[in-house]
Amino acid sequence: LLAVLLTALAFLYINARTGNLPRIANFWPLLAALGMSVATWWLQGLIVAVLARPRLEKPRVLDTFGVYMAGTFVAGISPIRGAEIPCEVYLLKRLGLSTGEGSTVVGTRALLDVAVLTPATLFGLALASGFSGPINPELLLTGLIVTVTLATFILLIRKKRGWRPESGGPRRDWPGWLMTGRAKISGFLRDVRESGASYWRQGHRAPLAYAAALTVVYWSFRLSSGPLALMVVGWSGDWIPVIVAQLLLAS
Repeated sequence: LLAVLLTALAFLYINARTGNLPRIANFWPLLAALGMSVATWWLQGLIVAVLARPRLEKPRVLDTFGVYMAGTFVAGISPIRGAEIPCEVYLLKRLGLSTGEGSTVVGTRALLDVAVLTPATLFGLALASGFSGPINPELLLTGLIVTVTLATFILLIRKKRGWRPESGGPRRDWPGWLMTGRAKISGFLRDVRESGASYWRQGHRAPLAYAAALTVVYWSFRLSSGPLALMVVGWSGDWIPVIVAQLLLAS
């Protein structure tokens, strides 16, 4: 609903400034863009289902699709970035995952997006004719930081020894509410780490590989929608600068 409202406002603004509305020059790019948009929604639900599979025996794609769409709705109406995360974790909990497991699924999906977007952006900048100058060192530094962060995260969750709370035992002089909160936080962190480490166990690595492949397909479809939308109004230029611009915005 919000997307429709913003689109209508954009058309009204164009009409007020130019005196006429943009006309559709080609219908097939419009149909292709609509089909890819629907496919990206379904792919996100499928990615969530694949990531949740080690913990849910038979996750339904329709249910995880609903989780993603609800999160997208919350993200669209919320002024705070990331407001969809607790919503998606809550809905995954209703499907049978714990809070820690749901957080791992949502966080892993976000990390897969970063892992796909960062090299794609750097590669696209190297290919784009509109960015023929030297690549900004800050962008390279950002890519390096992201790579190191992902590698550190993977190494941490692959450690065989699990995280344990401090061995001194509970402090008797702490208030009861503080002890209860400490126990819940410790349990949540332990749950997140154990569920994250499960992706790297023997026989459980396939879901992560499948989710990574689906993420590549998802971004291929999503980034193709921009050039197709421009082709609807008669544009026929090079796709690479448009895709790179979308990558920079998404990154």
